[in-house]
Amino acid sequence: MKKHEDLSECRMNTHEAQSAEHRLNPKDSTRSSRPEARSADGRMTSKRSSRTDDLLAMGKSVLRIAEKEVDEAEVFIISSSGTSLSIEKNRIKSVSGAGGTGIAIRILKDKKMGFAYCTALEGVVRALNLAIQGASIVPERPFEFPADENYYTIPDLLDRRVLELSPEDGMEFASRMIDSARDAHKDIDVTGGGVSFGEEEVVIMNTRGLEVSEHLSGMSASVYTVFNSDHPTPGFEYDSSHLILKDYDEIGRKAAELAAKGQNPVKIGSKKMPVVLRPDAISSLFEFILVPALYGINVGKGESVYTGKLGTEIASPDLSLVDDPTMPDGENAMKMDDEGVPSRRIELIRNGVLKDFLYTIKTGVEFDHPSTSSGLRGGYTSPVSTSGRNIILKGDTEEEDTLISEIKEGLLIHELMGAHTSNPASGDFSVTGSILFRIENGEVTGPVSQAMLSGNLPEYLKNVSGLGNNYRNLSGGLTAVGFYMPSVRIEGVRVTGEK
Repeated sequence: MKKHEDLSECRMNTHEAQSAEHRLNPKDSTRSSRPEARSADGRMTSKRSSRTDDLLAMGKSVLRIAEKEVDEAEVFIISSSGTSLSIEKNRIKSVSGAGGTGIAIRILKDKKMGFAYCTALEGVVRALNLAIQGASIVPERPFEFPADENYYTIPDLLDRRVLELSPEDGMEFASRMIDSARDAHKDIDVTGGGVSFGEEEVVIMNTRGLEVSEHLSGMSASVYTVFNSDHPTPGFEYDSSHLILKDYDEIGRKAAELAAKGQNPVKIGSKKMPVVLRPDAISSLFEFILVPALYGINVGKGESVYTGKLGTEIASPDLSLVDDPTMPDGENAMKMDDEGVPSRRIELIRNGVLKDFLYTIKTGVEFDHPSTSSGLRGGYTSPVSTSGRNIILKGDTEEEDTLISEIKEGLLIHELMGAHTSNPASGDFSVTGSILFRIENGEVTGPVSQAMLSGNLPEYLKNVSGLGNNYRNLSGGLTAVGFYMPSVRIEGVRVTGEK
């Protein structure tokens, strides 16, 4: 879901750079009305809701006003509602509801683009004037909004059961997670986490005849734990889906078990060794190194390690990488991107060979490439920018235990810190493994004190020697990118242990 910001005035933005506001996990926020049709198991069908009809009518009103003043116009409307519960110090700290509607307008006048936004129809004229004012001070751009197209309906994005949840249901779910974590071990405290659920409707229309909408539900649950001792150790677990979640007890128990396993860590020396990066750890490296290096704008400007390498082998021949926003219940899954371009699966790496990059309409025009349906907004207040939507690492998979069993000496890494400081132009990184365990003779033997991992991710991709079959949905830590990732084994990673 998009981040909603309730603003009382209209604002403008005259360029297409990434705003400070970032898109949230679609399943971590809130979403608003109910469609009339539903399937036998409680999931929604694709029939349009009355609220969507209201938003479409609003969009048509905006376009009628805009087309009198500009050459082309686009309106992006998002309406959301939902409930969030936060956990702190072994109890439910707060229960809150949020939601609202936002309207973003992009215009073309004399081949120049302007952007502004507001929160109601009453603010449209002012927003339109701000967009025109903004367009007057920027260079001409060869840009055209997309025409209406056929769209593929993606299953498992809307679930009536999520829409029918009450705050009391949320309190029950949160209490179950707290209780299961504390029941797992007497020294466990639940320090954070929460439950959120709701719905979101998105409408995109323009003066070239485009008219498309999407209605999504979403739910997430997370627990952060600490094992209390002379040397406290952390744990975490979470789940998210467009569909209703069920196993809250398991979330609490796993978070507690991970914290308990971290007790009595040992120090390790500094050397190169194989590591198994669990989904959270590998996705954090991908978010800040690999994925930005595959954005066409960075490649075109020479700010990517992959500039000039299209068609060459850049990874293990056993690896492929795709961006698939059409995956049912996937991160950032919608029938369209935030410009109205139909979502499609993009093959980025095939059997180790670099095949493509990601583009918005604007960056595609700039670098002579069609849009890859990779235009996302951080919310209605944000301009469109390039984003990976649902990045999936593919190849032959096996049980994570099998990946571990083939390692004589190495590390199992649950979480990394500091990946945001990495350099996507070179691929270099230096991060801290904050929750990690030693592997000896094919078995996980115990926790390790914090260690530093460093090196060059593009080079390490050539050393990937196995993928787990434990795929899970993940959202970006600081950006809109989403992932569907397994554990990954990499040979020869530089590890610097604590002295």
